[in-house]
Amino acid sequence: MKETFERAMAFLDAGIAEREREREAERAAAEAALAAERERLEHQAQVQHMRAEAAQRLTRRTRLAALAWAWIAVIAIALGVYGWLSAHRAQVEEIAALKAEQSAADAKVVAEGQRQQAEIQREKAAAAGDAATKAEKVALAQRAEALKQRGEAERQKHAADSERGVAQAQTSVAVRERGEAVRERGEAVRESAAAAAQETIANAQRRVAETQRSAVFMQSGREALLSGEDDNAAVLLAAAYTHDPNNPALALILRQALDKLKIRAGSFAAQGDTISALAFNPANAHQFVTASDDGSALWDSTGHLLHRFDDQEVITAIAFDPAGRHLVTAGADGSAKIRDLSGITPSFAHPPLALKGHTRRINSVEFSHDGARVLTAGSDGKVREWATASGELLGDFGPGTSTAYDARFTPDDKLIVTGWSDGTVRVLDAHSGTVVENLPVAQNSAVLHVAVGPGGRRIAAGTIDGSVLIYDIVAKKQLALRHDDYGTINAIGFDATGARLLTGSDSGSALLIDVASDASTPLQPSSGGEAVAHVAAIQTALFSPGANWIATTYADGMVRLWTSAGVPVAGFLQGGRGGRAVAAAFDGPGDTLVTGGTDGRVAVWHPPTLLVPADAAQTGAIDAISIDRKGDELLTASRDGTATLWRLGDPLARLRTFAHAPGVAWVAAARFNADGSRILTVGGSAVKVWSVNGTLLETIPASAANKRFSDATFVGDQLLVAERTFPQGNQAGVKDHWRLLSPDGKSIVLTQPDWENEIRAVEVSADDHVLTLTSLGEMSYDALRPNAKPVYDTYVTAATVSHHRPYYALGWANGVVGLVTPGRSSHAFTGGEGRVTAMAFSSDDRWLASASSEDRFGKVWDVEHLRLHATLRGHQGEITSIAFSPGSGAFVLTTSADGTAKLWDRDSGGQLASASVPGSQVRSARFTPDAREVVIGAANGSVYLWHVGGAPPAAGTTARAVLAASAHNGNNTDLLLTQALQTLEAAAKGGR
Repeated sequence: MKETFERAMAFLDAGIAEREREREAERAAAEAALAAERERLEHQAQVQHMRAEAAQRLTRRTRLAALAWAWIAVIAIALGVYGWLSAHRAQVEEIAALKAEQSAADAKVVAEGQRQQAEIQREKAAAAGDAATKAEKVALAQRAEALKQRGEAERQKHAADSERGVAQAQTSVAVRERGEAVRERGEAVRESAAAAAQETIANAQRRVAETQRSAVFMQSGREALLSGEDDNAAVLLAAAYTHDPNNPALALILRQALDKLKIRAGSFAAQGDTISALAFNPANAHQFVTASDDGSALWDSTGHLLHRFDDQEVITAIAFDPAGRHLVTAGADGSAKIRDLSGITPSFAHPPLALKGHTRRINSVEFSHDGARVLTAGSDGKVREWATASGELLGDFGPGTSTAYDARFTPDDKLIVTGWSDGTVRVLDAHSGTVVENLPVAQNSAVLHVAVGPGGRRIAAGTIDGSVLIYDIVAKKQLALRHDDYGTINAIGFDATGARLLTGSDSGSALLIDVASDASTPLQPSSGGEAVAHVAAIQTALFSPGANWIATTYADGMVRLWTSAGVPVAGFLQGGRGGRAVAAAFDGPGDTLVTGGTDGRVAVWHPPTLLVPADAAQTGAIDAISIDRKGDELLTASRDGTATLWRLGDPLARLRTFAHAPGVAWVAAARFNADGSRILTVGGSAVKVWSVNGTLLETIPASAANKRFSDATFVGDQLLVAERTFPQGNQAGVKDHWRLLSPDGKSIVLTQPDWENEIRAVEVSADDHVLTLTSLGEMSYDALRPNAKPVYDTYVTAATVSHHRPYYALGWANGVVGLVTPGRSSHAFTGGEGRVTAMAFSSDDRWLASASSEDRFGKVWDVEHLRLHATLRGHQGEITSIAFSPGSGAFVLTTSADGTAKLWDRDSGGQLASASVPGSQVRSARFTPDAREVVIGAANGSVYLWHVGGAPPAAGTTARAVLAASAHNGNNTDLLLTQALQTLEAAAKGGR
């Protein structure tokens, strides 16, 4: 800006100087013209003067001539006189004298003539003198006129000089005024430039601030998304998106947040007070009941009221019978009522059947599995059994000296498991009430909740002091008595298989316990890859009926969804901050979750479809996935001995299955050739080549009976096959090798030297080299030509070739990663802990990714600058595969022994998304060519499509959608969240 101003001032100064030069030139021209006129007049006067002087000189010459003639005459006369005198002297000279006289006379005549001539000349001279005098007078007059004119010119010059002085003064004033104007203009220009500079700086600062704020919004939103606070995540990420709509990582995680917002199906006001209990009708997934201090109500899943029961207050427990025909409601006053739901309308319901007997609060209620009996447990120390049809009291059990907090039938309805305030669990005979088992759990700590496994063999109980009992009532054996928590156990329950137990406590912790091993997994949201505890008390924790989902609700109003493996999926507020999410229930299929809170509202949620299952499944684990170059079809290799061809779509459609060796050998690999017309399958004692339409073209047998194929690939039209010795082990004198075969597999083109054992994998580089890796940590890098000298190395646990460059990467058992250019150089990347488990180059070879076993981290290395670029933290198990997204390689995909697949931002190392397979584990994963989806293969043989790409709507549209769907009501104490909401409101109004 300073340079711009200086150029402007220089331009103005140059203009002023030019104008001054023009005025000086005009003034010089005027003076030159005046001087020329004056010089002309002076010259004219001088000419006239010269003429007068010439005339005077002519007159003087004429006079001198006349005087000369006069002197001649005098001389002549003198000579005549001399002659006359001489005549007197001599007679002889008389004649001469006469002659002289005569001559004198003649001379006289001549003299007279000359005198006359002289007189004439004199007269002429006089005339010339007169003329000269006149000329002189004229010249004098002319000179006088010239002097007059000169005086006039001098006067005019003085006047002109005066005018010029005035003009100069005026010019000076004008120049000063112009200078002042220029100065003011320069000042204005400077001020304008300064203002423009300040505006530029302000804009730059605003852009920097927006960028920084966007980065803060994105980071906070990502952490909120990972920790399950999806309302906050959507707001923060959408706010970041308004400033940075072209960020691919931001677009990806915002799309996830928007998808999770769809989980919230709506809410409605159900009760006038805290909703204390919820239950779905087991026979009608579209019908559920709510309970509160102001009674209970029956609803359909859209929030339409079916009937309100206002004949009972302070409802503490509710239950449907298995057939869904009856509902029982129990209250704090000890009342219980069985309600017939047949023919119910908003204005009609059958009169309830009252169960009279309890004198204090009823804490739990349940129907028997055949629906014939109702079980209640009360604070009056009684567990009572009632006939559903008549309301008759069938059994009255309990000492009456301690509170019965919970009572549950076993699946055969023969036993009743009860929890008591004296810290014991009593197993009763359902008909006689006899105590079959008396199980002390905790001293002076009430057993609040009991659970019965689906087979009826195992039971569990949770206490006020945080103790958890797991007991086998058939074997009469205590399986576990855990004290993981010091908070009250508010929820406990088995999954549909009985293999896992879920607990939730006042301390905010939820545990997923493997019943057989007693190993536990905490259900904790994560932030930046690290697990963090939820500090608010858990109110409910439950499995969905199909055990695909877990739901937990909290005292701070948070509702969280988890996969069955305990991976966080979503988290939302029940309502505004300050309320509790007290009750929750899944419908029968597990597709809908309803929650109720202290505000009396019911929120309806639909668990997300993160993974779209294929239209079929294989029966064995999916260990490998291959996609053709066109991106239309993919192959999966399964441990069931088959490979399956799928058409990419939503969902994946199975085209055909290639029966390689069903039930005999795993398919270790399945690959397309370059044009996608042929397929090879590898496993056991054969490599098979198929046409893509399913016709078996060739079968290549192993080279010996004790050989098994471990890997194979196409090299152009030829086949590269690798073998290992079977049974596994370094047998004396036995070596393994790879072979390059003709397209029909019948002729050997090239064989690797026999020096290795247990070939695990082969990979062919772009420049026709084969990288071979064995199970014993040996590797070789061989050129595909006869007599080539290979490169060897040992203690190698992972290896990969670049896509286009003449180098490859090795990972060693000590965690070091090596970048090797054969015959030239190598570079070692250090910092990994444990053996390297997986490696991959990006498609442009600009980046290298690796993973190590002990720290469970992934790492991204900058190949060009030979340095660490990012670290991927968050897996709970060893990373088994790693890959970059196609194209720019902006994302990194990993699979892990923890059963999950995760997506990461290459540059920041931040986790963007995580997926786990319901009831199974992720075994393999592969990006589609457009990087918009990931194909996942599971341990149970299922194949899924995980949508990870696609840009969100425009920023303004996104802002309006998030504001409409968010539970935030504007009363936020979180400053960053408030700023994000303000940003969204501005974007929504501006339509950006």
